[in-house]
Amino acid sequence: MIGLSVYNVKGQLVATLDDGFKGSGQHSVIWDGKDSKARILPSGVYLIRLKLGERFITSKKVTLWQ
Repeated sequence: MIGLSVYNVKGQLVATLDDGFKGSGQHSVIWDGKDSKARILPSGVYLIRLKLGERFITSKKVTLWQ
C-alpha cells in the first residue's frame, strides 16, 4: 500500500494525492495546489510525504506559488 500526502508547515494534512495499491514500476502524480476539499491553498511551503507500507520513504519541501 502506498500513500502520497501533502502537509502544511504546521504538520496538518491538507491533501491526499494517492492512496492505494500500485503495481511495480514508475508512477507520477500531479498536485493542483488544492486541498482535499478542492479549495485552492495559499502560497507557501508544503511537505510531501511518501508512505510505502508502514515506512515513510521521503519527505520533500515544496514551495507553492498561486
